[in-house]
Amino acid sequence: MAKFKTVAVSAAKLAIYRKRATECRVLAANAYTKRMWFGTCINATHAAIALADCLSIVRKQLRYAGSNHDQAVNFYATLQIDDPQFKKSIQQLGKIISMKHVAEYMGDPIKQKDAETCLKQLERFEDFIDPLLP
Repeated sequence: MAKFKTVAVSAAKLAIYRKRATECRVLAANAYTKRMWFGTCINATHAAIALADCLSIVRKQLRYAGSNHDQAVNFYATLQIDDPQFKKSIQQLGKIISMKHVAEYMGDPIKQKDAETCLKQLERFEDFIDPLLP
């Protein structure tokens, strides 16, 4: 099994991570309305990561603490939730993070369609996670 850099997080701090996810989602949506495609994708990614942290805190009292976002997806996959939608949520998180990589590091343009896709993936990811949170 892969080793991940993690940090213990008390369930009492769950609200902080949920607030982070909500604020980043709102920022992503606001960026989209202003035709800021890079900002949309970057903030959607941070919202998705915060949502993954929420579920990890609920399930393991841990969150991924490394800097490699691809590894964050791999850590999320270790939650092994017995739900057919869980595998789809892993793919959604991976797609969102892939777009962030393009937005921040590749120097390629981000198009409106990319931003729309990112927001749609975030919406689906959040729809899966929300019912699993207290």
